[in-house]
Amino acid sequence: MLEETLKKIIKAYDIRGEIPEELNPDVAFELGKRFAYHFKPELVVIGNDMRETSEEIKQGFINGLVDYGIDVIDIGLVSTPMLNWGAWHLKASHGVMVTASHSPLNYNGIKLVDVENGQIYKENGLTNLLKKGGEPSGAVGSVTERNTADDYLSYLGKHIEDLHGKFVFDTMHGANGLVLKEAFDKSDVEAEYISFEVDGQVPDYQSPNPLIEANQEKIKKAIREKGFEAGLMYDGDADRLIVFDDKARYVSANFVAYLIIEYLLEANPGRAIVFDLRSSNMIRDLAAHKKAKYFDTIAGNPYVKEKMREEKAIFGGETSGHYFYEETNYAEDAIVTSVYFIKALKAKGKKLSEIIDDLNKKYFMIPETNFRIADYKPVFKELEEIYKSSDIHFLDGITIEAEGFRANLRTSNTEPLIRLNLEARGQEELTNRLKEIKGVIKANGGVRADH
Repeated sequence: MLEETLKKIIKAYDIRGEIPEELNPDVAFELGKRFAYHFKPELVVIGNDMRETSEEIKQGFINGLVDYGIDVIDIGLVSTPMLNWGAWHLKASHGVMVTASHSPLNYNGIKLVDVENGQIYKENGLTNLLKKGGEPSGAVGSVTERNTADDYLSYLGKHIEDLHGKFVFDTMHGANGLVLKEAFDKSDVEAEYISFEVDGQVPDYQSPNPLIEANQEKIKKAIREKGFEAGLMYDGDADRLIVFDDKARYVSANFVAYLIIEYLLEANPGRAIVFDLRSSNMIRDLAAHKKAKYFDTIAGNPYVKEKMREEKAIFGGETSGHYFYEETNYAEDAIVTSVYFIKALKAKGKKLSEIIDDLNKKYFMIPETNFRIADYKPVFKELEEIYKSSDIHFLDGITIEAEGFRANLRTSNTEPLIRLNLEARGQEELTNRLKEIKGVIKANGGVRADH
């Protein structure tokens, strides 16, 4: 029974399952033991998000580590960026974050980090946890409690001193509320904070997911009624940032990354940038204009982080709203991203809506669109034949690059879906290519998914 459960909850990038049937303190205890046995950590820093089950799952994992003689520093209730920063700051070998991020509240999960080498995922050892460990040596580890919030705020302070503007922040009662208000209150930002009180029930929201439209009502209303320059919204563990412009429109991660990259490259010319291959040509064009090195990766934040380390990149990003920095040990940090975004916006001297509208006159994109399909292979094969005169590669799914457009179709890691990203140099080209590609998908049994 346990082994079948572990097969279900050990995913591509982390551990995630329904509570209590799939993930509970007993399962966490076994995972802690297996983690200690297979990864042999020297010192583990562990923390948890605001979910009501996170503390007990964390304690189960800690007990498994201690049974194998591993010393643990428990930093308590934190965001994922605070855990990553805390593990690095405290010179631990590994970090463990108990969170299910933006998943519904009937789920919980565990993220594992090798501080020197990055996130632990399926391709660098996560599936080792499917194997039983040996017997413990008899040594018992220690547990020390440590509050790292003040140290983290001191680090943020150097970024925030000269910050100004009028912005609204919505933390959805997630762990980011612990430090975000305190951090920005030390700046000259005229700020409003929505739902910053940490609450594991996440009242007034369907789940701690900022991409659910119903969850965006508060922040959009505040922007429309009070004239904020932008709205910044975070998921439950604050590893993602979602932005809304001064017209309360959702802002794609491509635009957020564009502004931050432009700002960072002004002071750091020629540095490397990494982004998942779904990114817009606006980022590639910007990198070329700034004579920066640009690298594509497979979609998924472990791949971005890995490529950043390899190329010593200053910045990395994903179209899902994760942003990574060399200065944060290549980990995502939504508050650091918020600061850089605000600085970049103020440096442009224009409204965010104007910047976006100007870029939309040059880059024409569809939102990522999902299709349910039993077998994606005939779709890929047919598209490869149709566009055989174009540049085609298979880094992640099939990517087609031509003079007037760029398309990527990739499979989901978790569902029978294919995901389409499409961009063109003009609206007519976008319309024609979308019709053509959708036609191929439909002819092979694909139907539009509702998410």
